[in-house]
Amino acid sequence: LVCLRPGAADDRAAARAELGFADDDFVVCSFGILSAPKCNDRLVDAWIDSTLARDPNCLLVFVGEIAPGRFGIALRDRIAAHPRIRITGYASAALYRRHLAAADAAVQLRGASRGESSGAFLDCLSFGLPTVANAHGSAAEVPALACLRLDDAFSNDALRQALERLRGDAGLRVALGQEARAWMEAQHGHGHIAALYRD
Repeated sequence: LVCLRPGAADDRAAARAELGFADDDFVVCSFGILSAPKCNDRLVDAWIDSTLARDPNCLLVFVGEIAPGRFGIALRDRIAAHPRIRITGYASAALYRRHLAAADAAVQLRGASRGESSGAFLDCLSFGLPTVANAHGSAAEVPALACLRLDDAFSNDALRQALERLRGDAGLRVALGQEARAWMEAQHGHGHIAALYRD
């Protein structure tokens, strides 16, 4: 699995300005197609129940398009009354990278897996984003120091608490981001992967 890495073009301040985020906004992103297995509806519910939903400087941005069908219709209806929750729709590679560069934190959840790994989750870690994830599938292999890990069968209240903890603890965000980058370099760095192929 080839993961994105931040480059010279991924300037945080420039990305935030281009996306219309203020300097003091706290931006949480979730990446990928919105669908039932990604638990996007549960993230919306936890956000609405949290203190972040009542903070005018907090935004939740879903970077991706909603899968068609009843799930998507219900999710749009749920979000409609909350202008600080946004959906980008289809995200080009450039728009995807700009959100990775601009975000303060990420949430990547799974409720069903066929054994695949989440490229979006690993991209978040590569960019040093403090990321909330549940211990589902291959996400359970990521050390707890490198992400804010919830139980596989997490509760909405646990998710709400994780969001509030990230918002309120800048030191935790920095520590998680540093550990995430270090783990990704150790486990997914080109040299390490090349050695695995060689061996």
